[in-house]
Amino acid sequence: MRSEATKPTGCQQSSGPDSAEGMDSIRCRDTADQARPFRLRVELQRIVMHVFVSLVVPGLGACGARDALDTMAPVVRDSAGIRVVEHPATLLGPPVSLDLVWEHGQDERDYGFQYVSGGAVQPDGSAIVTDAGNQEVVAIAVDGASYRLLAGAGQGPGEVMGPREVVVSGQDGVWVEDPANGKLLRFEDGELTTTVNTIAAGIRAYSIMPVAESGDGDLLMVPGGYRTDFEEPWLNGHLIRFSPSEGRIDTVGSYPMVPHVPETGVNPFGSSGVITGAGHDFVHARTDVAELIWRDADGDTKQIVRWVPLMTYPTEGMWEELETLLRANLARVNPSMSAARLDEFVEEQIARYSINESEPLPLFGAIVGGSQGDVWLPESASWDAGPKNYTVVSADGISSAVATFDRSVSILSVNEQFILGTSKNELDVQAVVLYRYDVGQ
Repeated sequence: MRSEATKPTGCQQSSGPDSAEGMDSIRCRDTADQARPFRLRVELQRIVMHVFVSLVVPGLGACGARDALDTMAPVVRDSAGIRVVEHPATLLGPPVSLDLVWEHGQDERDYGFQYVSGGAVQPDGSAIVTDAGNQEVVAIAVDGASYRLLAGAGQGPGEVMGPREVVVSGQDGVWVEDPANGKLLRFEDGELTTTVNTIAAGIRAYSIMPVAESGDGDLLMVPGGYRTDFEEPWLNGHLIRFSPSEGRIDTVGSYPMVPHVPETGVNPFGSSGVITGAGHDFVHARTDVAELIWRDADGDTKQIVRWVPLMTYPTEGMWEELETLLRANLARVNPSMSAARLDEFVEEQIARYSINESEPLPLFGAIVGGSQGDVWLPESASWDAGPKNYTVVSADGISSAVATFDRSVSILSVNEQFILGTSKNELDVQAVVLYRYDVGQ
C-alpha cells in the first residue's frame, strides 16, 4: 500500500550525507500533481538560467557578470590521477539543434518492426537495426526510404535468433549480438565478414552483451542479466573485455548494477545502475546519484563528473497511471479473464508496490554513449512513453546541453552528426528515426 509520508512542497537547497560527495541538491515538488512531472526538471533548468542572466547579470556590470558566470563554471581537479569535474549547479546548457532526417517503419512500404532491440548509425546516416520480435537484422538506406535484410531468423550460418545489441566497429562495420545462437556477427559495408562462437569462448547465452569496441578491436561487455537472490544493498556487475580474434575474456572491473528489491513494498520508481559505451570507454552511473564515471577498456577510472541534482517527486497521478497501465497490460495478456477476476488480479499485483512520495524520482534513465565519448542522459520516462528530453554531457565533462525531441524517442546510437532512435505513433506502431543534430558548442 502507499506510504502517507509528508509531501515536500516548493524548492529548497540542501546538503548532507545523502548527496554525492557532499554536493548540494535542489529539491522540487510538482504541485500540479500531474501524471508526467518529469519535464519539470528541464524546464526548471531553463528558468534558473533565465532568471540568473536576466536579473542578476545586468546589475553586476561587465566584470561582475563575468565573475558571476565564472562561479557557475565547473571546477576541474586531479585526484590520484583521476580527472574530477564538479559542476556547482544543476547541468545547464544551450538547446541542441535537432532536424528529422528520416523515419522508417510507418509507411506500408517500410519494414514492419515488432520490437527493435538494438541499432547503430553509420557515418553516412544509414543504419543497422536488430528486431528481436521478427528475429532479423535490417539495414536501412541513407535516405530511410528502403531497406534490406542482412540476417533472417534461424540457427544456420548468417542467421539469428532474438538478436540484441549492435555495436559500431571501425569506420563502416558493426558487431551484432545473437545471444540465443551463442555468436557475434560482424558486418562490413552490409556484408557478413566474421562470425564468432561465443559459447566456445565460454560465454553463456544472454549472460553478457557488448556496449562498445575498444581502440584495438576488443569488445567492451557488461552483464546481460543478473540473479535476484542477493541480500546485499547493491549487486555489482562486471566490466568485461573480450577479444573476438583470440576468444579471450578478461574481467577488468565492476560497477553497481542493481539494488536489492524486497518481496513487497517495491518502489516502482526505484533507482538502478546504468552503463553504456562512450567512444572506447565504459561509462556508468546510479540513477539516484548525480555522477558519471568514465572507465577505460582496462577498467581504470579516468574521469568522474558530478553536478548538483534537481530533485522531483512522485505524484498521486503517477500512482493512478501505474494502476491504469497495469490493468491494460494484464487484460491484453489475459484476454479471456473475467472483469471480476481482472479486478482481483490488478489488486494482487498493485499490492506489491508502494510509492513513498518523500523519496525523489530517479534523476535520469538509461544513459547512452556517443561515438566521441559524450553521454546522453534521458529524463525519467513516463510509464506509457519514452523520453523527449535529454541532457548531453561532453566527453571532457565540461559542457552540457539539452536536447528536446518533437516526440518521445529512445536513443539507440549517436555519432558525430546523427542520432538514431525509436519512436511509436498513436497506434503503438514502432518506427526507427534519424535526426541530424548540432550541440552548438
